[in-house]
Amino acid sequence: MRLITTAIVCVTALAWRPWALAVQETVEFEGAPFSMGVQRRIGVKLLPIEDQAGYALAAVLPQDTASLDLVELKWPKSSRTCTLAVARSGVPGNRRSAAARTSLALLVKDGEPQRLAIEPALSEGIVGRICVWCTRGDEQGDLIVLCSLGASAPDARICAFAVSPDGSVHAIDTGNAATLFGWFDCTDLDDDGTYELITARSLDGMAGGFEYHAVRQFDVASSKYLAAPDKFHPFFSDELAWLEWVVETRAAIQADPQKYLNTSQDGPAYQATYQGRSYGFDSVVELPQSAASPESVNAYNAERRKAFELVRAYRDQLRAWLGGGAQPSAWKIAG
Repeated sequence: MRLITTAIVCVTALAWRPWALAVQETVEFEGAPFSMGVQRRIGVKLLPIEDQAGYALAAVLPQDTASLDLVELKWPKSSRTCTLAVARSGVPGNRRSAAARTSLALLVKDGEPQRLAIEPALSEGIVGRICVWCTRGDEQGDLIVLCSLGASAPDARICAFAVSPDGSVHAIDTGNAATLFGWFDCTDLDDDGTYELITARSLDGMAGGFEYHAVRQFDVASSKYLAAPDKFHPFFSDELAWLEWVVETRAAIQADPQKYLNTSQDGPAYQATYQGRSYGFDSVVELPQSAASPESVNAYNAERRKAFELVRAYRDQLRAWLGGGAQPSAWKIAG
């Protein structure tokens, strides 16, 4: 049997979505050169850099801007538009270089261009994902723009801004939300008209391994994203069901590894399917001693046992919390 080596894999589309019954999700906008989800009722299109809005926005962007993308957003049931500029400096023509610096700017129709204030440390890197939703179903609402930057890092921070129809912009506190390699989702889990922020973190501590999720609720009064797990028990109940499957499947693979072996030679060595989606188990499955030298296998297996214990411990803590116990320690929620 081959000795499996771990490689860093980018997270794609939050590999597992426990919120299958959610009322409203953002829709992927395929026209952007980066990952972007937009609320269904918001109009969106990519503009050419020669667009007049691009010239106006260039005045507030860095002089060493090497590449620029313009996305026009239209308020629901309105002709009012906002143009979002995503600019990269440092690596001419390379949108995906981790050495690039990213700047964001906005221009509401008939208003003045504004460069968004982003912490310098967050601007170093590329856009991981952008999501946009509106606080109302018409042009009187604010556009909420969320963006993860530094997508080459395992824990990419998320910044957010509220854009008013009059052109004013203010930053939204996300509670230092961070997500795995820049991927996050905005979903209205409770059908209250506001979109929760769903982020992913490494669960087993292994590159390309299993994830767990956090949910933050948008508080309209304070215009902040706040941790509110107690309001979303159905979400975490679905995540618990998935974790139970992971634990049971890992035991099945250990008992009969050949049954779960990936014969394509592409992707993970061990795979299993849950609700129509395939998952790799290389981060938690141990190898038999005959696979290679005893020393290398022992070290490899020790890492996999440690990773699996993290998965099982979180499963146990989540189960206890849903039964009325303390919150899982991994959440690190104060108070």
